[in-house]
Amino acid sequence: MARIIYPEDFIGQQALTVAIKKKFDADGVSSPLIPLLAKNSIDLDDDATACIEAGKQEAARLSNKRQSENYIQLRDILFLPVLKNMKGEIQFLKAFAKPNYKDLGNWGVTVINTSKIVYPAEFAKLTKLFADIVTQNGNYILPAVSPLPPYLTKQNIDLTVDATNIALATDDDKKAKDSATASEEATQNRNKNQNPVNAHNKLMGDFMMKLCKGNEKELGEYGLTVYNNVKAPKDRTSTLKISSQITNRNVTIGGVLTNLGTADILVYKGSSTSGTSTLVHPGEMLGMTAGYSTITVVNSSALVSAKFKVKVSE
Repeated sequence: MARIIYPEDFIGQQALTVAIKKKFDADGVSSPLIPLLAKNSIDLDDDATACIEAGKQEAARLSNKRQSENYIQLRDILFLPVLKNMKGEIQFLKAFAKPNYKDLGNWGVTVINTSKIVYPAEFAKLTKLFADIVTQNGNYILPAVSPLPPYLTKQNIDLTVDATNIALATDDDKKAKDSATASEEATQNRNKNQNPVNAHNKLMGDFMMKLCKGNEKELGEYGLTVYNNVKAPKDRTSTLKISSQITNRNVTIGGVLTNLGTADILVYKGSSTSGTSTLVHPGEMLGMTAGYSTITVVNSSALVSAKFKVKVSE
């Protein structure tokens, strides 16, 4: 059964909006859409304007997202050496505390199953852990002596320098969060403009599907992608190990690939990694246009696994 696949990604939605308007303008007073538009009070000029505004918001979204990623990279450049020092300090304190590992709680360290140290994943909690260590190190009053200074001296660790780097990293973390918030606001503004247009496009597409029954290829003139297989395409979810790749065939043209993981992925047309790739960030979508019926996806991260989904025909 023939069915229309409406684009889920903004680039595809924008292209469809432009194509429908172009066909409508070319047909002029003979356009079969005129009664439908009048009945539903749809003005394609207004839709085109809304789509342009949505495009501006999409550009803002991408710009703020890149800024957020850049600030996170700057944050990590400053913080990762501090984290390495801190983990060394905690392991030293663990050896000092043995067998009373619960004493590490005085330094802000979480211990489970008697002796297993659990490090928080969030940046803010890691910086608090550092602050707790510094505070406990300064809490010793003679004749009591902190066990930490000899380790710091031996390992050439300066807590003051680490504290300065944490302050700078915290500033970058705040900028990253502010940029991420701005990106999310731009996303909402984009959708506010584009979603009503998408609803109009679907209304027109479904109408044209009925009008052109038996000759659905005509819908291509409106930029609509018609899928003719009996079975509907299905989402295929794939997980990629560190620095690995996978090839997917029978990818549905008109569908999207969605990055479901936390790592960037590279998407190549065809069954190899030759040619130019497209970078897809976590949470982003890539429209599967002509040439993407077979794709090779690469996990560009050397640290974490990647995960994505794409529509395929079975």
